[in-house]
Amino acid sequence: MVSQQQYEITSRILGGDLTINEKIDSKIIRIFTSSTFTDTEAERNALMEKVYPRLKIHCQKAGFEFQVVDMRWGIKDASTDDHSVVDICMKQIEQSRHVSVGPYFVALLGQKYGYRPLPVEIDAEEFDKLLTNLADDQENDRVLLQEWYSKDHNAIPPVYHLQPISSRFPHYSNNQDKELQDEARRSWWATYNRLGVILRDLAEQVSITQDSKRKYFISVTEREIHQAIFQGNSEDNYQCLCFQRTISDLDNMLTSGSKQAELYTDVVSSTQEVDARAQSLLTQLRESKLPEKLPSSNILHHTVELNQNLKIDRTIHKDYIKTFCDDYYQKLMDLIDSSIMDYHHNRQIVHDPLILEILQHIHFCREKCRTFHGRTSLLAQVQDYLTKKESSLSPFVVYGQSGSGKTSFMAKVAYECNRWLDCSSAVVVLRFIGITPTSSNLRTLLHSICSQVDRAYGYSTKAVPKHLQELIDYFTTVTISRGSESKPLIICLDSLDQLSPENGALLLGWLPQTCSLHFKLITSTLPDDQYPCYKKLTSFVSTHYMLNIPTLTNSDAKTILQNWLKLNNRTLNSSQQELIDQALAQCSLPLYVKLISHQAEQWRSFTPVEELRIDFTIDQVIQHYFQQLEEKYGKVYVSHCLAYITASKNGLTEFEIEDLLSCDDQVLEEIFQYWTPPIRRLPPLIWARLRESLGDYLVERAADGTQVFAWYHRQFSAAANRRYLAAADSPSSLHTFIHTSLAHYFSDLWYHGKEYTDSKGITTLFDRRITAQPLMLTEATVRNQQIIYNLRKLSELPFHLTRLAQLEQLKVDILFNFDWLYHKIAATSFHHVLDDYMDAATVFADDIEINMMYKTMRLSSTALLDSAAHLPFQLLGRLSSLNASQNNEDDISHLQQLLRDANSKSINCIRPSIACLTPPGGALVQTVIGHTRRIKVITSTTDGKLLITADNDQTAKIWDSQNLRLLNKISGLGALIRIIPTCQNQYFIAPCIDKVQIWHIESCQLIQEFPLKWSYAAVVSSSDDSQLIFMDNDDDHILLWDVKEKSQVGKFCYTSCWPLSKNHRGLIGAYNNVVVLHGLTDEGPKIQCINIKNSQITQTIQEGKIDIQNSYITSYGQLILPLQRNSVKIYDLSTGQHIQDIQGSLLREFTGEKKHLMGLLDRQNLFTCTQGKIASWDLTSGRSTPLLELQNADIPNCLHFVKQDTSNNDATTSSYVIATAKGNCICLWKCQANHQLDFNADSNQSATSFNPTQIMSHSPDQPNPYIISYEAEKQLCTVWNIKQQPIRIIKKMKNKLFNQGFMFINQNTALIRDFVVDLQTGSTLCQLQSDGINPDSTGKNSKIIDDNKLAILSQDSTNILIISLCDGKVVSRIPFPLNNVCHKIVYSQNGQIAVTLIGGDIIAWNLTSGKLISKTSLSAQVDHICSDFGGHYVAIFSYHGEVNKDGSSSSLVHLWDLSKQQVLTYKFKYSLRAGGLALTHQYIISSDNGGDISLWSTNEGKFIQQLHGHRHDLYKIIINQHEDRMLTMSEYDYDGTIRLWDLSALVQLAAFLPDWRIERSNIAFIDHGQKIIITLDGINQFIIAQYHSVAVDENQIATAFEEDIVELTATTIDVSQLQPPKDASGRQPVQAIDNRQQAQGVVQQEKKSIKRKKNITRS
Repeated sequence: MVSQQQYEITSRILGGDLTINEKIDSKIIRIFTSSTFTDTEAERNALMEKVYPRLKIHCQKAGFEFQVVDMRWGIKDASTDDHSVVDICMKQIEQSRHVSVGPYFVALLGQKYGYRPLPVEIDAEEFDKLLTNLADDQENDRVLLQEWYSKDHNAIPPVYHLQPISSRFPHYSNNQDKELQDEARRSWWATYNRLGVILRDLAEQVSITQDSKRKYFISVTEREIHQAIFQGNSEDNYQCLCFQRTISDLDNMLTSGSKQAELYTDVVSSTQEVDARAQSLLTQLRESKLPEKLPSSNILHHTVELNQNLKIDRTIHKDYIKTFCDDYYQKLMDLIDSSIMDYHHNRQIVHDPLILEILQHIHFCREKCRTFHGRTSLLAQVQDYLTKKESSLSPFVVYGQSGSGKTSFMAKVAYECNRWLDCSSAVVVLRFIGITPTSSNLRTLLHSICSQVDRAYGYSTKAVPKHLQELIDYFTTVTISRGSESKPLIICLDSLDQLSPENGALLLGWLPQTCSLHFKLITSTLPDDQYPCYKKLTSFVSTHYMLNIPTLTNSDAKTILQNWLKLNNRTLNSSQQELIDQALAQCSLPLYVKLISHQAEQWRSFTPVEELRIDFTIDQVIQHYFQQLEEKYGKVYVSHCLAYITASKNGLTEFEIEDLLSCDDQVLEEIFQYWTPPIRRLPPLIWARLRESLGDYLVERAADGTQVFAWYHRQFSAAANRRYLAAADSPSSLHTFIHTSLAHYFSDLWYHGKEYTDSKGITTLFDRRITAQPLMLTEATVRNQQIIYNLRKLSELPFHLTRLAQLEQLKVDILFNFDWLYHKIAATSFHHVLDDYMDAATVFADDIEINMMYKTMRLSSTALLDSAAHLPFQLLGRLSSLNASQNNEDDISHLQQLLRDANSKSINCIRPSIACLTPPGGALVQTVIGHTRRIKVITSTTDGKLLITADNDQTAKIWDSQNLRLLNKISGLGALIRIIPTCQNQYFIAPCIDKVQIWHIESCQLIQEFPLKWSYAAVVSSSDDSQLIFMDNDDDHILLWDVKEKSQVGKFCYTSCWPLSKNHRGLIGAYNNVVVLHGLTDEGPKIQCINIKNSQITQTIQEGKIDIQNSYITSYGQLILPLQRNSVKIYDLSTGQHIQDIQGSLLREFTGEKKHLMGLLDRQNLFTCTQGKIASWDLTSGRSTPLLELQNADIPNCLHFVKQDTSNNDATTSSYVIATAKGNCICLWKCQANHQLDFNADSNQSATSFNPTQIMSHSPDQPNPYIISYEAEKQLCTVWNIKQQPIRIIKKMKNKLFNQGFMFINQNTALIRDFVVDLQTGSTLCQLQSDGINPDSTGKNSKIIDDNKLAILSQDSTNILIISLCDGKVVSRIPFPLNNVCHKIVYSQNGQIAVTLIGGDIIAWNLTSGKLISKTSLSAQVDHICSDFGGHYVAIFSYHGEVNKDGSSSSLVHLWDLSKQQVLTYKFKYSLRAGGLALTHQYIISSDNGGDISLWSTNEGKFIQQLHGHRHDLYKIIINQHEDRMLTMSEYDYDGTIRLWDLSALVQLAAFLPDWRIERSNIAFIDHGQKIIITLDGINQFIIAQYHSVAVDENQIATAFEEDIVELTATTIDVSQLQPPKDASGRQPVQAIDNRQQAQGVVQQEKKSIKRKKNITRS
């Protein structure tokens, strides 16, 4: 349970409290190893080779990264030229303490105190004391101290600074001359020893504090121990270890004069005697200080005997080394495991990805604010905007050139929001776009923001969509609805230009254009033309809210620089300040000021001015900075290191950098010119020194579940790219080398070693001790089902392979690797996989396989966004019909291998038996979810470049018609009727039910609004489309309006020409001042054409029935009138003449038919869409040309021809781009004349088509059930075996008979009407002999019981008849009390129980004994009754059973336990529907409007569990006979998934998503719920979708119908020819004839009885 403290912290983070300082936890175990240099070499090498790799693997399997920082390993001596080692070590210890989740410090102590470094800085006052204490005869010592320590007045307070070694011994760092370097090093060590003795002697003499004195005496090892253990929290000490080694015979060896013993103790260099002072300090540390601080269990002792050996040897002392390593491993393991367990259970640690994302931006903001200065007047403008009390205003935009300080300004704005608003509860959502992977991509950015806002305001994040277009709509909803007076919402988005351009993100169609009283939006961008976001912002943001961030004034720049220096306790002398002033006069951008202030921080007061250099541009400063690093640390090393960081996709972790450099032999050759460590790996100190020099120009950010290093500012990234990665074309370029190395590293090619060829040509495989890169760090187990993925590999590897254009590896390892695709979707998101394909399709534009897979993945996006488990179904359903003979097999070999893997991999999924989904490469180009509601209008601009859609939620969207990228969004439309572009596509007109609106397309601003009732609008003339006419049904006038001039230019009273009732008139359009009106007169529909200039009627048209909605006026002045009589009439408005008629069968159903659409294709052509058949019609010849035939599922609710497709190379064939709206989806199609389609052919003539309207399975829980299909159009019922072979065919079965008069008794017999028929022979076995049943309804209200009897409700509904199916005779009757009429009857699946609703009573009957079992009464209305399979429970549902106080109604479920004869009532706050209800022996199952499935115990009435997966309510639940499998189906337009559940374990097993809705009657369980049989429109076979799990034998996959299956001859039965069975003489039994005549004689009486019962039911 979350503690109150953690709840408060989380609430503050979600609310955007920028004052919070919560730690960002990483999943890292980071160990700093402290030891002396020479005497622990054997132990440290053993740890590196034997222990650290095991610990790495152990942590990796737990999802953690194991890091070791050993600053001694790989370093030949303790000194560095700039004396920076100690400071770096202290920072590394603090970094380890801060980062590590568990243990962070291990000390290895022997009998050597170790290297005691000289103080790098000594306080000036203290140093002067030391000098004054020197005796007169110590002048040489004075000179030596003054030679090596120079006073730095730039430090505050002043200090004496130890000079670099090379300043006195120039060859100290000369790697080119080994002899001179060795001499310089010997000289330095002699100087070092003398300086140490002088300083320690003086420190003993002068009066200084013990803390000040300590720095002269203690070793670097004790300093590290002091920093880690003595300076930290006492609780942290449990995460520190100390291993103390004692050499038992060391004293004896020293006594005997063994020189080798000096390696293991401290010796005074001048006398070669043991350093007693150092040994005393060591003894205090080992025996006193450490035991006081560390738990005794954390100090481990080991003893070893040298026995006159030269040193500790891993072979001679292998037992000791093994014991040491085992103890080290076990102790570390215990601490690590305990820490990982605490990590997962300690609620104080933040694990929530959203919280971690917000914290990244909070920390970044705080760091930016730390050094912010000035800009007071600019901040005041933002404050004024935030505090405005206006209900509608635009966002606020901050812009300025790169380096102008926009990001720091935005950070300060966000930090001050609560203070400005005087509201501590305001929710501030802050994102610095680009600093994290989540904030770099539009979809993840919006998802993150919406999730934060919802949680901050107490909403569930379940409603946050995954699809981008749904996210955009939801983002608008969130911004409009969440803020309140007491809790306003502020969103700050910095650097819009840093967004990835995918999905048109930079076009800002997703960004709200209007803010409100309680919602404000502040954003920033570069003003550069290369970023379209700035231009877009200027189109709708008032100039009053556009704030330019200028360069700093010279005064501000100086102040900021001085503040930065002061913050670091630095200042400048006058000469240096003059140099700075000259630089600031050239450039005063904040980034430039920061860069030169960093340079100035390094300046000492004693540094000669001529050695100082200042560049005058940002790029020059950065390039010079890189050059300095190369000169200091080595050109190859620095260039490669920075290139790796720059070339990475999201940055690199610290140990990835070390690994890569350790595998880079060019780097290692530069570093190890004269000496190589025992393991060929980069020493950690080498990277640590460069990292220290890079300072805060290299920052740590969260990416892929860990912390990575990336550049602080885009200018650094750009500069590094130009310097190191520019030459991308050359195979030998650094660009190619770096990306190749990164690809090899993340491909795991080097984990077991990398070869190195030395100068002698000898090649050796060296283990570089790098981190393994498996796809999965840990796999799911029985105890832990969670898989931990290698997110770094999943992110980086495709990026680098694509940059290298390594097509084969990219295909094999990534794009056609089933495991990779499946696990990347599961680990990250389908969008990341789609990005990989889009990236590859850009580079390899002509590759057949990549383009095919890219299109396949786009078609599968809805399913794969739901779950990776959809992948096999989507791949096999779309691609398994690929015919290799139609392609060069080599071209699709990778694709075929992918399909084989999809069909065989052991994962929980459902696989189809045949291809059953839309394949790629067809007419369908793209589908996007465009709106949250059903799309009502779709149109395009006249040039076809833009597409405009509108939904029932009064929202319009503007799209790029080429790729369906969202460009703009408009809210505030009226109840739209249509959309009319005008003024050369600058505006569009929106006629609505109660008004006409004019909108500017680019800015999406409402220009004009007219309050008109049932309005109509049209363009007056195609030559000048700025002239409009408006018609108001409540007024008798037509208004003429000029859009450009924004003024009325005329008004015409049309009733003077044609008086009509206002309820029966309307406007069709206009052409050259002629308006076309329609009206309903006494003579019928009439059309009048009136010239508004002279008020003359130019034409009158009288027709029977006209489809006004599909009537059009062409740009040539042709009036197109569709009529009901399969024809279209065309009139010329210029002449008033009837031109011609167009006849065609495709026009026969347009009137009143919802699936018919019509419109103008171009000036000379008309298009029609009837039942999915799209054709063009030549208005001159009247001939039709088929274009495209859509499946029933693709038939749109609106359609628009966007433009003619000019990409078609065939000049003789016109091709078109069509946009359709299906539900809330937009589909883009390419089509052209297709003369192979015959739209006039009668569909009934197709004998091979298979389009069942219903299917069912007989004996579904048997391995080989029969499948029954019914095709209503053919009146054909077919029985199939599992191999899809027809074995019974029943002809001439009408739809009503199949549903009410047909029932299978067993596999060989069926009840057809009142006949029991042998399905094998087609003969009648018997006829039901009862006058109480309707022969045509024997399958209604009936049930097969005891295998050979029929229970059926009598025709008068007063009793249940039990009829023998052997001879047709009535066996018994179950009469209802008082002969009352039954309104509803339900049978248990096993046929033992019947439940009847009689009046207000619900009665359960035992069908075997005929006795009443139980009876109950309910006051609520009964809407639905169901029973479990065995008839133990009955559930009675009332959809609106109880009215709440607020007027809403709650649903009730009454559970009737027949054995206990008791009723439990459940109340549901949501509305139930019959399709979302089910009952088993264990559970009541119901679904809410959001698709969640709730299960309630039938035994105790308790809520058991909620099953999540669906996003919308269910329309069908299917339970198998054993009640251990459940199939659920959700509404297609909003979810559409079909999910399989295990009712024993209450988990989802698998799911699949068809391309269109499966009717509830076209799906069934077979084979104990392991298989699902489906039929889909347009597919001539059954689809067997089989569930596969890891435990299922993959050889049991269902196969499709194959040609080599032995054909069976099906028995054919003609229902119309059925006769009663004949006796031995060949005559029909008399009784049968009499029964039939009697039944025919009372048919009228029965009809009256049925009508009477319906009336009773209604009452």
